[in-house]
Amino acid sequence: MSIRNTLYTSFLLLIATCVNAQLNAGLVFGADLYQQYTNPVSGTLTNGRSSGSVGSLILGAEVMAGARNFSIGVQASANLAPLALDINEYKGLGAVAFPVMAKLNFGALSGFSSKFTGAYLGGGLQWSRTELFGLNSKHKNVGRDLYSCPFGELGLGGGFGGLTGVFYVRLGFGPDKRRVLNIGITTRIDFKKNKQLFSPAKNPLKS
Repeated sequence: MSIRNTLYTSFLLLIATCVNAQLNAGLVFGADLYQQYTNPVSGTLTNGRSSGSVGSLILGAEVMAGARNFSIGVQASANLAPLALDINEYKGLGAVAFPVMAKLNFGALSGFSSKFTGAYLGGGLQWSRTELFGLNSKHKNVGRDLYSCPFGELGLGGGFGGLTGVFYVRLGFGPDKRRVLNIGITTRIDFKKNKQLFSPAKNPLKS
């Protein structure tokens, strides 16, 4: 799946949902607890695996269209882990990833609900690169490029008042033995707050 097809499909989903829906957007912050990127095999070169996420940083944004307890979202983010390294054979440090996905958001994660818990199911394409810097002399000729990999993602969390927290797992496989695995925690701050939580209770005696 190319980025053009991913964005085109996400755009069509948003348009279809927006007909009778509200719009919201938010900033996404977080960090990976664990990550593993397996580079694709190319010719005689063996694949390299990079893992570890000490000091990783996630920064992104999400746009949502929906109502009440359901929304469709499109999220794009950048994930930088400067201390990631190959656990099998050290070559260098650092990994970066750029996931783009379409999401089905439920409950508190929809951006429109008064519920305190929620979940989402998403899928998309991630571009990753390992060994950003610090290549040792043995592997100074190793070349690393951004490689794409389709993935699926599941998130569980909750929140209120436009602030949500999520524990997520992202897993993807592609041709030439490429693979991505990200497990982490993110926080989303919505631009439009859910006012239902703070609206005064209605008096049933009033007509």
